[in-house]
Amino acid sequence: MENINFIKEKFREYYKKKKLSPPPDFQKREFGFGDIKKIDYRHVSFSSVDEFRRHFVEKAPLYASYSAAYYEFPSARPMQNKKIIEADLIFEFDAKSDEKSLTPVAALEKAKEDTIRLIEDFLVNDFGISKSKISVNFSGSRGYHIHVFDDEVKKLNSKARRDIVRYIKPSPELIARVYDPSKNYTWHNRIKKALQQYKALREKREDTYKEYGINKREDERLMLIIDQLIGNKAKFDIKNKSARSAFEKLIKHYLYMKTLAVDEAVTFDMSRLIRIPNTLHGGSSLLAAKLKSLDKFNPYVDAVVFYNPPIKIKVLEAVSPFELREVKFGPFKKDEIVKIPEYAAMYLICKGVARPYGV
Repeated sequence: MENINFIKEKFREYYKKKKLSPPPDFQKREFGFGDIKKIDYRHVSFSSVDEFRRHFVEKAPLYASYSAAYYEFPSARPMQNKKIIEADLIFEFDAKSDEKSLTPVAALEKAKEDTIRLIEDFLVNDFGISKSKISVNFSGSRGYHIHVFDDEVKKLNSKARRDIVRYIKPSPELIARVYDPSKNYTWHNRIKKALQQYKALREKREDTYKEYGINKREDERLMLIIDQLIGNKAKFDIKNKSARSAFEKLIKHYLYMKTLAVDEAVTFDMSRLIRIPNTLHGGSSLLAAKLKSLDKFNPYVDAVVFYNPPIKIKVLEAVSPFELREVKFGPFKKDEIVKIPEYAAMYLICKGVARPYGV
């Protein structure tokens, strides 16, 4: 990335003014930092808050991460010598978008909705975890990180964490095998609602099945068994291939609409490093803000931390219109020299589409 020294100096100025707080029990955590890559070096530990803060002022890293795991010897190498004690449960949602805009608002809104659903529908409702044990922060770029600090959850091994992911985003084949409408399990109730919705739509329009990738014969078989399923009169007959095929296609459609696109590896990899809350992101200049209210959070307003005085930049490639702090910028042409507020300039510089001019 060009302009690393310029970015690092701006980040250093920020960290000098802000008193960055380390994560809980930071003395037992491993830390990793990067300028070129997100993690250029790791196996770092800190023994005091002052040492932690001093590292950010002296090194001004573009990327800063820490371990979900707690270790006896967090800076030891290789990994097994660290002696893991336990680990927070972490979930990550990244906005997936085909938008050409530098600020993909719709995709980030979807990631926010998924984050809220994970907390409300699964962590709190299904798993009984108190909201006081859950923390959320913006990733600083294109998503959200969810941290669970519950003492019992911390003890879960990697296999148990993988099972949690499978529960959150199950396969349609698995649901078809285990579905029993007589059971009052959460996923069973969700599927029952999906069946009821399909039946209601089907009664309004006979060709509804086409939207689900179901053929007419499968639709006829499915309609015959739906009344039994949602009426708690029978278990699903997995031996009937036509009915099973239709059921799986219906559930696949439902799961596509309802399951959460959580990054599986982040959750079950207990040695994973994750962004330190309230640090700056070198790929955007935005703050990986720890959130008090996810509903009201707007990353392109609330996570913008640099200042208003304008600076000159040279645009390195064409830039589509974008918006920060509810101010519209662009479009800009390649090689155009523009003078814009520092916060907008830093955003473009960190994105690699501009460089400082005359500095």
